[in-house]
Amino acid sequence: MNEHEDHEITTGLPLMEKEDLQELADQILSQGFQKGKEIVLFEGKILDGRNRYRACKIAKVKPRFVKFEKGHLKENPWDFVWRENLSRFHANEGQRCAMRILLEEGTAKWLVQRQAEEEEAERKANEARSKYAKGRRRKKGGKFKKKASRSSTGTATGDRNPSRAARAKRAGVSPAIQAKMDVLKLNAPDLFEAVLQGKMTAARAYREWRKRERKRKLDEARQGAAKREQEKAQTQVVAWDLWLDCHSEQEIAERLGVGLDTVNVWIALEKSAPRTPPDSQQHFDVWNFGPSSGDAGDTDYFGHMPPQVVENLLWLFTEPGQIIFDPFAGGGTTYDVAKRMGRRVWTSDLAPTATFIHEHDILSGWPAAAPPEANLILLDPPYFIQARGRYCKHKSQMGDMAELSAFMEAWGRVVQVCREHLSTQGHLAFIISPTQMKDGTVIDHAFQMAQDCVKAKLVEVRRVIVTYNTQQATGQQVEWARAHRKLLKLYRDLIVWANE
Repeated sequence: MNEHEDHEITTGLPLMEKEDLQELADQILSQGFQKGKEIVLFEGKILDGRNRYRACKIAKVKPRFVKFEKGHLKENPWDFVWRENLSRFHANEGQRCAMRILLEEGTAKWLVQRQAEEEEAERKANEARSKYAKGRRRKKGGKFKKKASRSSTGTATGDRNPSRAARAKRAGVSPAIQAKMDVLKLNAPDLFEAVLQGKMTAARAYREWRKRERKRKLDEARQGAAKREQEKAQTQVVAWDLWLDCHSEQEIAERLGVGLDTVNVWIALEKSAPRTPPDSQQHFDVWNFGPSSGDAGDTDYFGHMPPQVVENLLWLFTEPGQIIFDPFAGGGTTYDVAKRMGRRVWTSDLAPTATFIHEHDILSGWPAAAPPEANLILLDPPYFIQARGRYCKHKSQMGDMAELSAFMEAWGRVVQVCREHLSTQGHLAFIISPTQMKDGTVIDHAFQMAQDCVKAKLVEVRRVIVTYNTQQATGQQVEWARAHRKLLKLYRDLIVWANE
């Protein structure tokens, strides 16, 4: 027996259960294949008689076939399937409605296909008539008049766009069932299929869909809320970061497209967040640090200041949200530490090494773009001739000043400029290392530089010794110091000042 597939038109139509199919097979085996029960083929596939075909295979009885195209040329195959199958099993309202919906969809496709075939046939016929002048009448002027073409758009299904009530009437169901099944076909194909197969009623399937919809909308609402919260949190982080870069609240609000009050609330929340002391927290006035983790500033930059120094200064002398100013930013250590600890920061240098460091010569005065006042001014200038040739070539480069007097004069101007922009309760701190000359003598820069701070009417708050965490002298220098009974330097001075 040749194998035949089910036609796509029958997709979704219920098949017999295993027991019923075996009963049909036994009947065919005992009575033979009945006349008038031929299996209908359409386009080489089974359009009607799927169960009989399967029963014949079980009974090993050769079935008889008839082609739909020959016996039902004018009929819509979807109408045929609907008519033949609906009477064969006890379908509930949902099943009848589901089958009718499939019929409507299939009919619409069939009409388009049929009309295209008719138009193509009509076109070929017109070409033939034009060529042979047969089957046409001449008009005045010597032109031919075409015969009116036929259309098969009118079918047993009625109007092309019937109302829901009309569709329900044709299916023999209530408008409410029709509405439910339309929703299921569009939004829940699995539930529609379950109704078609008789596994669920239309009402139960619709309730299940409503349950799914409520859950879906709730999940979407939760996801939307979570997404909005995430976007809000991200925007809040950006706002805080901009504020730490010394942008005003109004600038931040305009840049991010949020309200000024919202920005103020975000900043207040961040400022009030609990802060923990740095891991490097010191309790004495001699600070000795191990190598840093390298997470702040450019560690390859000459004169890189240990980030632990900045951490302890900020922890001891500032509060979150206060402004830090560093005109000798160098490798950017102050900037990185300050933002990490929630302080606003503005940095500059003669030759910036990063985009967040502004190019400015502090000897020319206070930067116009900087905040007018700072709560902590940190000065880490070049260490006189110890830094000669290490930095950029600039007329104001203090590390390249040959004379100590020129260096000290420049330092005095720096202190005076910064003193004028120090907040009332603010602090100024500088860090410097003594210069050891070739003959062993030591220039105590801290003592000399402190005098300029006193002249600027600053009061010393604390003096700290910061040791070096790397070897500063060679073995040859140590031997020289022993032979000449000299001391070698091994520290930096850190002095913190306040207004009188």
